[in-house]
Amino acid sequence: MSFRVDAPQARTFAFDSGQLAFDLKRSNPRRDSLFAKFPLKFTGLLYGSGDKTIDSFGYMPVKSPISGKLRSRFVITDAVLQNLGTVAGASTLITPLQALVGQDFLDQASFVAALRVTAGAGLTDPLQKSIVKAAQTPQSWYALTFNLELGSLGALAGRAGFVANLVFAWNPGAGSKFFVGLRLPGSTGGKREISLQGVIKLVFKSIDLVVGRNEGRISYVLKLKNIMLKFLVLSIPPNGRTEIILFGDPAGTAENNQLGWYAAYVKDQ
Repeated sequence: MSFRVDAPQARTFAFDSGQLAFDLKRSNPRRDSLFAKFPLKFTGLLYGSGDKTIDSFGYMPVKSPISGKLRSRFVITDAVLQNLGTVAGASTLITPLQALVGQDFLDQASFVAALRVTAGAGLTDPLQKSIVKAAQTPQSWYALTFNLELGSLGALAGRAGFVANLVFAWNPGAGSKFFVGLRLPGSTGGKREISLQGVIKLVFKSIDLVVGRNEGRISYVLKLKNIMLKFLVLSIPPNGRTEIILFGDPAGTAENNQLGWYAAYVKDQ
């Protein structure tokens, strides 16, 4: 809340996510929720006002029943037009596109439609893709972050734990989709891979969060699919698939601190 000293009755209220506090002891998770059935530890709230994307935090995308892409805005600025002048064949579009400077488009379809009307026949498919990419700006978003303890690294590492991070992000407003992301120790840039000693990579083809239903019980499974080691042009295993399955207690115990897992390897025929 803020107000002018000479007009204290004219108060202005604003939402400041940085001042939020969470009381987990007084918070009761739903019985069949992911938080109740998976050993997650809540760590906080992230907020992006358009200056940062959720991808910049290094989370690998996870497929889930609720996941999708966070919404973007499309705005042509003077800087976009200036950079467009360096693209081959785009110089003739700068003058007509000045009519769109400052206009805010909340979806790509309406932005592309305005581009085609304004630019006319000079707008080729490659130029359209370049302009869309340059004008794309993330909308504001919120995200809840959690730690997922995967166990220890063995006796040689003492009591050091191997901790992953899960994030659930959304845009405010109706019809929002969720972004579900996973960050493992050693993963960077949102890529589905972990760098080992700089030259070896542990690569995942996909990561899925699956909801299971059996005899009235709901369970959650995190699948790391088609895992392989890559060294330069070599892939190990060369002719097979490896998957790791992580799961919590489907009974949802009060402690909720146990994570089960198993791995499987299938050799291609």
